[in-house]
Amino acid sequence: REIAVVALCVLALCFLAAASGEGFPRPKQRSKFDIDNEEFFARIGEKWMDYAKRWPWSSWDNGPACPQRNQFQFNTLDPETPVLKLALELVDDVIENYFAELEAVRIYTGAYVSIVYNDQVLFSKAYGTTSPEGGPATEETVYNIGSVTKIFTSLALMAAVEEGTVNLDDSVTRFYNDAAPPAFSMINPYSSRGADAVTLHSLAAQSGGVPREAPCGIYPLVSYNEGCANGTEEATNLEYLNSFPLIYPPFTRSTYSNLGLSLVGRCLGRAWGVEYEEYMQDSILAAIGMTSSGFVYTPDVLANMAQGWEILGPNANGTYYQVPSKYAVGECNASTGNCSSAVGWCAPSAAMYTSTKDLQTFFKMLFAEQDTAIMSRSALNEFMMPGALLPDAISAYGLGTWEMAYASCYWTLTKGGLVDGFSAELAVVPQTKLGMSVLVNINSGYATALLSATSMLILQPAIVDALTTSQTAYPLPSNYSMWLGNYGGAVRLVEGDNTAETGVLTGEVFGYPQYFIWDEEMSTSSQTAFRYSSADAELSCLTQTETDQFGIAYFSEQEHGPVVSIINENMSLYNIKQSPF
Repeated sequence: REIAVVALCVLALCFLAAASGEGFPRPKQRSKFDIDNEEFFARIGEKWMDYAKRWPWSSWDNGPACPQRNQFQFNTLDPETPVLKLALELVDDVIENYFAELEAVRIYTGAYVSIVYNDQVLFSKAYGTTSPEGGPATEETVYNIGSVTKIFTSLALMAAVEEGTVNLDDSVTRFYNDAAPPAFSMINPYSSRGADAVTLHSLAAQSGGVPREAPCGIYPLVSYNEGCANGTEEATNLEYLNSFPLIYPPFTRSTYSNLGLSLVGRCLGRAWGVEYEEYMQDSILAAIGMTSSGFVYTPDVLANMAQGWEILGPNANGTYYQVPSKYAVGECNASTGNCSSAVGWCAPSAAMYTSTKDLQTFFKMLFAEQDTAIMSRSALNEFMMPGALLPDAISAYGLGTWEMAYASCYWTLTKGGLVDGFSAELAVVPQTKLGMSVLVNINSGYATALLSATSMLILQPAIVDALTTSQTAYPLPSNYSMWLGNYGGAVRLVEGDNTAETGVLTGEVFGYPQYFIWDEEMSTSSQTAFRYSSADAELSCLTQTETDQFGIAYFSEQEHGPVVSIINENMSLYNIKQSPF
């Protein structure tokens, strides 16, 4: 006890000395390049200097400035707004030129492209034809979307997590074990947890350590063909897996896996007590309003489906030729005419079909502010978050299996799909509520990825510009002037130079400059709420999150005058009195 008391006294003295600027010496402030150890430079030299020039941190709190995003009001946009109109015309030109180039080498195909902002369809157009003899597609034309199916499997996973049917950290072994065969028992040389280490979360984020393909599935292994028939796919796949070790420990790296998302979907089917395909079509897609989407290829679906084409060549003269593909469709029931997917057990990875109109509905659900028919707004936000960051730190696999790219201060969520005869690409920027779909009826993932990436490069800045120019003044409460003032040195609320035009007040919280916007929804008859956010363009993101840069200030009137309370995760203040300026 005596030792503890002495230690506490020493710590107290150190604190007082530091506070007074005396006592223990402090390290001098260095620039990032003020390191002059001769031995270090003799060994590292120019390599270190090159590395240091790219190093953005002077300390762990003081890194690069955090992107300052406007608090957009997502107002209705006019596609005729000059910048937005020009952007849409440029996108149209890019796509028209691409398909003209294909026709020049005798590739006759088509696409349907749609651009959605919030709940508006800004652009929707067919290009080319569905076949050499056919006409253009429509918004209702059905396409197989290949691996874009994975997005919807992960969406169903997040819905099942929220309703309590499964947990993200559930192991595959919960659903495939000796009591519920076939068992999943892949060899895990990296951990005593064994196969239990492979979870739904790790598989959805493409970080489960499992192989890319199943022997019975999207790319069937010839040696397993006999075991892939007559409903034995699942047993064959698990038998194959259990004979190999994990490629790497889960969550130590990411590699793309069709098998991984197939396992997620089949685990969900066991948790639901219903076949994956049936539950997805009846309880997920139908609930969203995607009524032209599914996994069972009925006669009506096939009649409305674009003809898929395989492009072959080139010929000696540089042209190509194409042959019809029926790869998307598997075995058909003679009495009903309904056909299954060609990928069988791996349907959760690559078997879904959909239409442009249904994808527009999907985008609108992603951008809605309220809870959706299948999950809460909070769960949907989680569905669009990174799940496993890649080594470059500007790309990631999302928790919802999105392939994410960080560019121009925004995360863009993408997912492409390719099966014989069809390719598809989705791109979404959640912060600006922008979504794009490209559906093409040829086996070229390059085409959809190129058109999507080029178009989003044009669209994203145009949407930001259109949103910026569409903003209207935020409303202010009629009594806002009574709250202006200082509050114990902790909070300061004042009118800014352009408050009359913008409805935005300014001020400080704990000395940091802030913008204040009235939050009518959080206000009550006895409290006026203002939501504040950082106005300091130099602070790093870490500093902003650690120093109370975002929150709600509640102003109310008591007997002695106005008071303010701030309650959030970093600091809580209760009823701080107003003082003169």
